[in-house]
Amino acid sequence: MKPQGEKPTQNSMAESSLGSSAPFWKEIVFFINVRKGFTARLKEAALKGDKVKVSVDGPYGTSFDLGSYDTTVLIAGGSGVSYTLPTLLNIIERVRNGKSSCRRVVFIWSIRNADCIHWIDETLIRALHLAPASLSILIRIHVTSAQATIQALPHSYGPNDNAQAVHDGSEIGELEDAKAMEKSKVSLLAIKAVKLENRRCDLLSVLRDEVEMATGRMSVGVCGSRAMTRSVRGALQFPVSSPVSVANGGPSVTLHVESFGYA
Repeated sequence: MKPQGEKPTQNSMAESSLGSSAPFWKEIVFFINVRKGFTARLKEAALKGDKVKVSVDGPYGTSFDLGSYDTTVLIAGGSGVSYTLPTLLNIIERVRNGKSSCRRVVFIWSIRNADCIHWIDETLIRALHLAPASLSILIRIHVTSAQATIQALPHSYGPNDNAQAVHDGSEIGELEDAKAMEKSKVSLLAIKAVKLENRRCDLLSVLRDEVEMATGRMSVGVCGSRAMTRSVRGALQFPVSSPVSVANGGPSVTLHVESFGYA
């Protein structure tokens, strides 16, 4: 118990209103594209609340340690978010616990249609509420479908259409009114730290801008198509990331590519 009169900390306010991050951080979530047969039966079982036994094999190799980087850029295409989202959650948790000096995270996700936002909207909302004030987070979601328009995209997933926006940047961790925001089911797209665009992400421009702003060490992680990976590699090639750039005060940049494919 806390002594009487002691002012609650930012983390204690977050945990009292949103719950401890520990169980949330350690969940295993499966992204399953429902078709016919087995995946259709899985969907039916999930809708009924049935329990299903699963066997999980892995992980393989070594994990990429981001604790020593000042800036991290996470880039994903479609289901590649299954890599970048846990990485974002891990960074937030480590900064909260004083185990990482990261100051800025840019989370870029390219999806074909806006419905994909539902995959992770609740997780991102909670993660942004739990993030400490010292960590600047920018979420960039790019909807690439030619049929979609910004006006047609869902800006409210809850019943309250007048939900107030959550502060971003240095104020993102101020949670005095977090309970009220949780009750009103604030939309992900109402949060100022979240930017939505109906076009492909200009990775060359975005990465070069981040390199120019960054200091110290910068990591870039990408999980997506081969074309996306090539674009990221091209954006970071000489002279953007080079010994000359570092000698002139620019950041040292490390690229991590998380490949995925069909079994």
